[in-house]
Amino acid sequence: MNDVNEKQNQQTWWWLAINQDSCAASAIASADVPTVIPAPEFLLGFRSKEEQLESQEILLTNPLPQVKRYMQTLEKRSIAGEIKHALVANPEPPTRGGTHWVYGG
Repeated sequence: MNDVNEKQNQQTWWWLAINQDSCAASAIASADVPTVIPAPEFLLGFRSKEEQLESQEILLTNPLPQVKRYMQTLEKRSIAGEIKHALVANPEPPTRGGTHWVYGG
């Protein structure tokens, strides 16, 4: 395992679940990728709650062209190991109901 991946696995992350134009923030930090119900398209992990919530606000309130540019910066940061990115195997359609976070399972 390389140093970047090893360091990432030892940290806790503040997660965002992203599914199309929906973006839910986890209430607690976790070193493991949580299970989210309904299953999002992907999850992003941030090192601080402040950055998690700032990113959520950008994703939910900015016009689509700005969101796309911001997502490109997040992709670069993920590659650099500054944030964590996790794809979900079977994403579900977005819903209007609550998001459930399951940790350690």
